Amino acid sequence: MVILIGIVYLVVFYLGAFLGNYLYELYGKSRTSKKLCQCDTKQTRKIEKIPLIGYIVTLGKCKNCGKQKTMRKFLTEYFVGVFFMVLFVLFLGKEQKDSILISTLYCIHIAVLMIIAVYDKKSKEIKKSALSWGIIAETIYLVYVMLVFNQTIIPKIFYYMILFFLILFDTILLRKRGKSNYAIQVLMLSMYLVIF
Repeated sequence: MVILIGIVYLVVFYLGAFLGNYLYELYGKSRTSKKLCQCDTKQTRKIEKIPLIGYIVTLGKCKNCGKQKTMRKFLTEYFVGVFFMVLFVLFLGKEQKDSILISTLYCIHIAVLMIIAVYDKKSKEIKKSALSWGIIAETIYLVYVMLVFNQTIIPKIFYYMILFFLILFDTILLRKRGKSNYAIQVLMLSMYLVIF
């Protein structure tokens, strides 16, 4: 049982590290305009792309020219991974069998909100692809609550219908104008938060 819990913590930590890698690639790279090395665009090995391990394997140096890489990406991956482990522990209740799934879904929910926040700050757009992952996690959570705790989810279904119509309306506007409506995207995010 202890080994299983250790594996769960490691998986949650690595999910956070992958999110940290994604957020750094999305936001951190664009903020640092100065390149450390000209060989940055050359092909890297697959192991170097794995969060945290890639930095440790290369000893923090560029394999092409030997220059020292910046530690920002490594630290971002590490601290977001630790943040996710702390969140997982905080959401984890006393009965661990039931709450491991719920804690994981809460972590996915927070990851979706972090990705949406970075996209929104960068380009004034709420990504529907990120929102869809959150909706899938919410649906799993609601089905779990309905089956295990016998709670009614009829009000949530009403909110799902509103969210579905907002997504449909935004998609129609996107096809007609070639541009999404930011106000509708904010309403979609609001419905997503109300459902959770």
